[in-house]
Amino acid sequence: MPQARFLRAFIKSLALRRFFSLLLILTLCFPAYSDDASAAFSRGVRADSQRQYDAAFEAYKQAFALKPKDAKYLAAYLHARTNAATEHVKNGQKLRDSLKLQEALVEFQRAAAIDATNYVAAEEARRIVILLKQQAAGLPVADAANADSQLTKQAESVEGPLQLEPSPNSPITLRMTTTADNVYKTIGKLGGINVLFDLDYKPQKITIELNEVTMEEALKMVAMESKTFWRPISSTAIFVASEGKRKELESNVMKTFYLQNSSGPTDLQEVVGTLKGMLDLTRVQVNPSHSSITMRGTVDQLVLASKLISDFDKPKSEVIIDIAVMQVSKDRMRNLGTTLPTSTTVSPLSGTAIGAIAGSGLVKVGTIAGVSYAAPLPSATFTYLLSDSDTKVLQNPEIRALNDVKASLRIGDRIPIATGSFSIGSANGGRVPKSPLLEDRPGGPGHGCRAPRPESV
Repeated sequence: MPQARFLRAFIKSLALRRFFSLLLILTLCFPAYSDDASAAFSRGVRADSQRQYDAAFEAYKQAFALKPKDAKYLAAYLHARTNAATEHVKNGQKLRDSLKLQEALVEFQRAAAIDATNYVAAEEARRIVILLKQQAAGLPVADAANADSQLTKQAESVEGPLQLEPSPNSPITLRMTTTADNVYKTIGKLGGINVLFDLDYKPQKITIELNEVTMEEALKMVAMESKTFWRPISSTAIFVASEGKRKELESNVMKTFYLQNSSGPTDLQEVVGTLKGMLDLTRVQVNPSHSSITMRGTVDQLVLASKLISDFDKPKSEVIIDIAVMQVSKDRMRNLGTTLPTSTTVSPLSGTAIGAIAGSGLVKVGTIAGVSYAAPLPSATFTYLLSDSDTKVLQNPEIRALNDVKASLRIGDRIPIATGSFSIGSANGGRVPKSPLLEDRPGGPGHGCRAPRPESV
């Protein structure tokens, strides 16, 4: 007996050990899944801060694969995918300009593999393949690549505004009391920017105080203080003139705006009329087939134009109307009213019944010669009946209508019906009766008669 008791205790303890071991394993495995996603996300954040776009993309991709329903991981994955693809496209374009076509093709293909929606990478890869085929055939490709790159750079410089690229681009702290040209030159030296002046410009003495501002902000402050105007002529040079020559010297930029909710040329003309009246724009071209507006003006004008167009280009209000076409029978029944009682019964009450009249449904009507009489309460019928024996829904369409736009709906079938007229002639040589459709001519009976022509209705 002691041995059997010991054996049962040992088996019980072994089962408990196995149970707790399994519970510990499950407890450790479940958080590991969450910890892997969190660790991958943390690696992506570190790589993104160090501009290691490929490493950030792979880390965010792993975190998203582990937790695809987490919105934070999804947003980070999509953002890293775009950044990595864009970086490979830029590297490929630099290699293409250096005529390193094979390396450029690898970069473009990598960008397309990372982000399949990046059509620039796919198009650049296609062009590189064509250039490689020309190179394999012994055709010169350097001139074509360089010409295309140079044309693209010139088009960008003509289309959009120039951007200053100060070096170093560190905050400026400056306190000076001197002429405006000396202030411009000092700021230019601090930011590595060349400053050119108009020949007619006469600088005046100003006092300027700047605390931890960027170079462009410093130039704007000096322009406001000295009533001057400056514009960039390259990424490392600016041209300064008096405020009166702004319209003469200010550079223009060009931009095309695409309207998503315009319904026709009338809407485009309304937008153009507003832009011309508000911003004094004169060079505006409308393309109704593409719902686009191309403008050329100053940077400030186009910034305000972009704001106005975004305010105007709103979707119109819509309404959906549910329509029911029903077939209703004329056979209807309606019975509304009240049926009142026309008679009742009056009976005498005994002495015992007089005490039990309450709650019996009887009403005492009076006493005659010492005898009490009662009558029962009559009943009345109220009728409210409305019925339709044959109602059938034929069609239940919907129509969507825009605000201030006419909408029409046609329901039914077009069934052609042939109509006409004809006349039956007499048999066995009989005379044909006169008719407005017949003509009699001389020559005897039966001669000169012409059958009537069928007329269509």
